[in-house]
Amino acid sequence: MRRPFGVGALCLLVLLLSVPAFPSSDGKSMFLRILVVRNQFLAEQILQELKRGASFADLARQYSIDRTAADGGYLGNISLTRMNREFQQAAEGLEPGTYSSIFSSGFDYALLYRMPADFQEQARRLEEEGDRLRQEREWERAIETYREALESDPNLAAAFAKLGTSYAQLGKLPEARTAYFRALRLAPDSGQVHYGFGKILVSQGQLRQAEDHLRRAADLDPDLTQLAAVEISAGQVEQALKRNPRNPKLLILKSRFSFERGDLELSSAVLDKVDREKLDNELSLRLAEQLFWLARSDEALTFLDRLNLSSDQQEEAARILIRFKYNDEGERILKRLSSSSARLRLANLYQDQSRFQDAGEVLRRLTAQDPGNWEAQYYLGATLNSLDQFDQATDALLKALRLRPGQEEVFHQLGSTHSRSGKTGKALEWLDKGIELNPDSFLLHLEKGRILMKGREIGGALEHLQKALAQRPEHVETHYLLGRLHHRSKDPDTARNYFDRFDRLQKKKPKSSRKPGMRKIDPSLP
Repeated sequence: MRRPFGVGALCLLVLLLSVPAFPSSDGKSMFLRILVVRNQFLAEQILQELKRGASFADLARQYSIDRTAADGGYLGNISLTRMNREFQQAAEGLEPGTYSSIFSSGFDYALLYRMPADFQEQARRLEEEGDRLRQEREWERAIETYREALESDPNLAAAFAKLGTSYAQLGKLPEARTAYFRALRLAPDSGQVHYGFGKILVSQGQLRQAEDHLRRAADLDPDLTQLAAVEISAGQVEQALKRNPRNPKLLILKSRFSFERGDLELSSAVLDKVDREKLDNELSLRLAEQLFWLARSDEALTFLDRLNLSSDQQEEAARILIRFKYNDEGERILKRLSSSSARLRLANLYQDQSRFQDAGEVLRRLTAQDPGNWEAQYYLGATLNSLDQFDQATDALLKALRLRPGQEEVFHQLGSTHSRSGKTGKALEWLDKGIELNPDSFLLHLEKGRILMKGREIGGALEHLQKALAQRPEHVETHYLLGRLHHRSKDPDTARNYFDRFDRLQKKKPKSSRKPGMRKIDPSLP
């Protein structure tokens, strides 16, 4: 009876138990391909083809009975000391880019090929070229280039994922799924791969499968949480539109989701399908906001002017205008409104423009009319702090604290006010009281860490900044401050890690308004 395993299968069994293979301690490891056939005559024919310049990977795909055949016989980085004697003898003398003689330890016959020394660098160059082609929407050429990259190095999970996305753009779903299955096999814990596959499944209407991958992506990579939620919601909206294709709310949502996915052309086209004559005011505001997002600002402004809005809706219109930097128009609307919320929004606009005197005037009038409004007292205190009117700021903040005992923002602002007025002990006292009531407060730990850092109390500063980071791992300034702190502590490696993370977060951080009492970050190294 024939033995079930020859040399190729035996090698593979060992490899399957050790992927990814680890280099041996004595350095005897190399990147290899393998080709296994049943009989010696065929092996000798293949050897002749190799001598005539044929591709080892192509021949492996065509003839090999090993389970690596689909990858052109690619085995990866193999520790020779873990292989059998025949395998070691065939591999040990190989130079990069050369193949072995035929060898056998049973009924199968095999050849090995040692990968060229620069194969990984070559594969990554090809992957980068594929990325360029993909950005230019040259899908066919991108596919060809990614396939070349994977021919050089079949271990590139990201290249398989990009290949899958490129296939999907051409409507080649079976090929796209196969590429993504290969990517997932290589990188089962990659949030980006799960996210990309989930996006494709959403576009195909396979929402149940898509949600599994998108939720997995969010679990693996917190940065993908919002993006995954957008894709899930986009799929649900798409399904609902199949039942009700003219629904204006669904069309506006589809436009918004298409925008967030980067498809501006589709987002704009979908918005043009909305029958504006049938919109109520709430949907009209959503439509105007989406027009602003699409940089169709003149159209949005004209559309808003035609609306007959209630006071609450006017306030929402002002919010939209201010969001898109039409501050004068937003200010004019807010000045006409008398509600506390509109007054607070106007004060916030002035604060964001560093018009602290104007903000103070609005807030003084509001607190006089509504002395029980803790937010107004709080913002008045924060504004007076920015104006260096520390005693008046403290009075306003204490009123806010009496109205809302335990509110962490008030303790934070009290700490900031006393710190800026040179009363460090009093600042720490207020922050400690706040931390006692709010032990997991990001704001309070950050402010205390900042103050201790200024006073060169490195140990205490480190403790509180790390507690702040535990609450908000993606907060830009905390990474910067920890980098500065470790730089002072003569720990350059840890400092560099924090600074690198700061740089990455800073690049993807959306521009936002600066609130009273917040400090600008100096990104230069100490």
